[in-house]
Amino acid sequence: MKRSWLKGVLFPACGSRTLPLSAVALCLLLAGCIPLIPWREPVVKPAPRAALAIYATRADGMPLADAAVYLQALDTSREPRTLRAARADTVDLIDRQFQPRIQIVHSGGLVVFNNLDDVEHEIYSFSTAPALTLQLRPGQSRRVVAPNHPTVLTLGCKIYNAMLAYMVVTDAAVFGTTDNNGFLRFDELPPGHYRVQLWYADPRSGAHEELASDATAVIGREQLVRLTLK
Repeated sequence: MKRSWLKGVLFPACGSRTLPLSAVALCLLLAGCIPLIPWREPVVKPAPRAALAIYATRADGMPLADAAVYLQALDTSREPRTLRAARADTVDLIDRQFQPRIQIVHSGGLVVFNNLDDVEHEIYSFSTAPALTLQLRPGQSRRVVAPNHPTVLTLGCKIYNAMLAYMVVTDAAVFGTTDNNGFLRFDELPPGHYRVQLWYADPRSGAHEELASDATAVIGREQLVRLTLK
């Protein structure tokens, strides 16, 4: 009975024909008495992305591990969002060494130092502006705010002089460090032209080296960029 009444209100009959939605039904719909069909949100597909694969080697062809790499978008309108492509901003003190030896962080970002040794460490930076000093008891962790401008901090330990590491601070939106095989992959990039820049310090001589190469990221492809020290 109810269905017949509702049908008569929505679609009144005129002789043998059924009329379109009646004025009464339209008023009920506008008043909220008859619920509308739920509206399904349109599916928004993500913008197509591209990828750059970095392969860094020494002059003799051996993989270059722990090299800091960052990208600068040459198309300013396609500047990507900030991505951390490799490790988190964490430095571990283990076996009286820094791990990783070279860490790249975003300017103004947080860096966590973890003392995983059973001895105390007193970390400091050779740089005078800004200076970094940090005392860590065994098992202790401390957070440090990175400088708010691009720079390189050379880190050491006042207790164990053989400890040496570097903190590379960048304003670039996309950055990371190469793995033990010299590889680093940046995906989810807006397509466009990029300048790939590398910073590295030799663990034996301490000499710093920098490289730069231009690359084009293409939708649906992974472009390989080779960087080789001279």
